[in-house]
Amino acid sequence: MMTVARSIALGAMVAAATSALVYAAPLEYNPYTPVELNAPLTSSHPAYGAKTKGSCAKPDIPIDPNAAHAQSVAVLNKEASRKLRDMEDASGTDIDDLSSFFGEKLEVDFTTLRDQFAYASAPNAPWPGSYWPTFQDGINHVWKHGEASASEKYAKAFGLDVADFKDRISANNGVDSCKTNTACSSDADCPSGIPCAKREGAISGNCIPTWYGICHAWAPAALLEEEPKCNAEKNGVTFHVMDIKALLTEVYDGADINTVFTGARFNGPDSPVSVDQYGRFTDATRRDIGAGFFHIAISNIMGKHQTSIIIDVAADSEVWNQPVWSYHVQTMEIIDTAEACSKYFGTSSYPFNSEMVHLAYVKTTVTWAVEAYIDGPLVSTGGVSSYTVSNDYEYLLELNANNVIIGGEWVGDSKEDHPDFLWFATGKPDISAETSAGLKYADVRDLLELSLACNNTGNSTDAPAIETNDTTPEPAIPGKTKGDIESGKGKAESGKNTYTPAPTATTPTHACSNGHGGCDGGADARADYGSA
Repeated sequence: MMTVARSIALGAMVAAATSALVYAAPLEYNPYTPVELNAPLTSSHPAYGAKTKGSCAKPDIPIDPNAAHAQSVAVLNKEASRKLRDMEDASGTDIDDLSSFFGEKLEVDFTTLRDQFAYASAPNAPWPGSYWPTFQDGINHVWKHGEASASEKYAKAFGLDVADFKDRISANNGVDSCKTNTACSSDADCPSGIPCAKREGAISGNCIPTWYGICHAWAPAALLEEEPKCNAEKNGVTFHVMDIKALLTEVYDGADINTVFTGARFNGPDSPVSVDQYGRFTDATRRDIGAGFFHIAISNIMGKHQTSIIIDVAADSEVWNQPVWSYHVQTMEIIDTAEACSKYFGTSSYPFNSEMVHLAYVKTTVTWAVEAYIDGPLVSTGGVSSYTVSNDYEYLLELNANNVIIGGEWVGDSKEDHPDFLWFATGKPDISAETSAGLKYADVRDLLELSLACNNTGNSTDAPAIETNDTTPEPAIPGKTKGDIESGKGKAESGKNTYTPAPTATTPTHACSNGHGGCDGGADARADYGSA
């Protein structure tokens, strides 16, 4: 195994009035979030799908001694100073963490990664599901007209006080989790685009951004748990596939599953945009995750070690945790350095890494599952293909004389549009896990097993037809890019391969975000109720 020769372009400071200050950075100078290896997934975790709570880890942003060189290189094309983003690569400490987790050094040899790990898919295709938005009170939301919510069904089936259980759910990640937000009685009391969220039957509530939710729990659950297939009956209560998905997602939120996190979460603000002379964002946490680390990470985690990953697909302050289905390296070739410098940076020489000997151009397609309020199985029926999105990422890899990857730089649209961070869950919850609301993983697993057996209540009438072939389908890569998709914010057409659009106050369809908030230092709402 080759040792990691650290280097890549990364840092950048705030732009001056007429010219931006440029910082380049080898791998070890990329932002690093100092969370423990196998960090539990809690509301203070950097992947949390809403405004983080409690004591949150702040990213370390090392000072890069190579910055002066990048600042001094003349830009031949002055128009290259457009407002885009910065080059970067995740920190060497992230590489150390991954090496420690897998018990061996990461593969960083260009030829080996190109020839052996150019494609990989998740061991199990991730299933689409809702992110159970906070403004709709999480899994207290009645998603099927005329029936109880998933939380109410669980309380009835397992002998819990319904009102108390729903209160606990709301306090964890529903409307009551945002009691400190602006009070309201109608949407007119809230900032534009933010609804006045109310508990069922309430006349007042709080202003809650529609992107708050538990995508950080749906994503690992969708990768690690089998997708429910049929209705399941327990103690006279019928659970639909969507109900069981809701309970799986909720238990993953509160079971403190272990994770490995890389990169640094950008907490805003999104504007005004500050860029350097190369059009790269000057905020280090907005530039990452770096291109060199990104390639090393996906090739080793998914390719070599066949471990599923989750990426925040939005580089801005919103958090879109998406379970990755596959990656496919379309192009990976060494190119002429002078031509690349002129084309991508408007320079006559490479400005970011003096240790670079060769440059390689890479185009990688990444495919992930998106959220959907669709009942019934989608993976086993093939319907999952309608709820996946693919994106092409373009970047340069910096190589040393031995063709070891020592850094990288996003180019093209990927300067602005690339993942913010990358992480994965190291395993399912412990079978004895119980959330602070009183939701037990063993109970949810029991419902899942009944659903997979398909022998008690059959399918809901609106569920997709179930096929007996359970083989995990291969992700369809060609033709599924987002070139004609409106930055993830547009209205998705039914059945189209698009980003999940931002939810309205009535129809949740989007992922989740931190709401520009970062760490607020507030108490975790779960503490209001304690353990059941």
